[in-house]
Amino acid sequence: MTCAPTSFARDETAPPPPLDPSAPIAVEGLDAIGEVLKRARGREQGVAIASRDLEWLAARLGLTERTAEGVPIVRFGSGQRGGLDAMATQAIEKLVALSVLLGGAPLWLTIALLISLESPGGAFHVAPRAGLGGEPFSFFKYRTMRTRRQDGEDRSDAARLAVIRGDIPGFLREDGSVIPKHPRDPRITRLGGLLRWLCLDEVPQLIHVLTGDMALVGPRPYPVAEHNALKEWHRLRSGGRPGITGLWQVAARNQVTFDQSVILDIYYLANASFWLDLKIIAITPLRMLFGVGSY
Repeated sequence: MTCAPTSFARDETAPPPPLDPSAPIAVEGLDAIGEVLKRARGREQGVAIASRDLEWLAARLGLTERTAEGVPIVRFGSGQRGGLDAMATQAIEKLVALSVLLGGAPLWLTIALLISLESPGGAFHVAPRAGLGGEPFSFFKYRTMRTRRQDGEDRSDAARLAVIRGDIPGFLREDGSVIPKHPRDPRITRLGGLLRWLCLDEVPQLIHVLTGDMALVGPRPYPVAEHNALKEWHRLRSGGRPGITGLWQVAARNQVTFDQSVILDIYYLANASFWLDLKIIAITPLRMLFGVGSY
């Protein structure tokens, strides 16, 4: 396949997408790719991007389309979901959320009690998060950290903002890999670590699904301070309701850089559908409990 003659070098300003959305644009660098996606979203049209900087995405999502030179082609849709698709998705979401909350009520109450007994503070963490369009909403989940900070622990929050701004690549793990979040936050309690490992700390967010502030599937809602630190093209991830699980959780987790995690969020929003949501929901428990299940 031949790419559109609109390729440009890393760090240059991205050109507008071609009029033919099926013709791939050759792009270098994630920031440049982000600019192309931003302009395509502004036109409410899809765009195909050919870039070796998306090799990781093609590998994780099983995308096989390539140019004649072997460069992966990733197609981002327009992000427009049909009315029936959106209605069916929201109906299933609310049914699942209500069933899980009511069916597991004794367990959820027990977890809340154990959290309160383990360390001082309430059972829930409540704080504003950036929702649809970046609008803040009162977000809550089970508390998994100590409420009192010790000396030096604010530095991890500052480092996280530096990762988002691109000042530093990320946090270094013991195996030498770099991830966008702190691998071992010292504030996490023993019970909190277990809840996070099982992803049970997210259960209270099902109430947000019932109220419409969140979806079952979508980009994770960032704290307001982190949202405010995002690059302009990063904010495309706020174009849909935030979710409890998402493409990042099932396809990458903490195995990609921050910019790559945002590309995953944007890819999901651009190609979201009822069937894609069902696929992500089906894979999530396997990833959550056993670390298996392929996208």
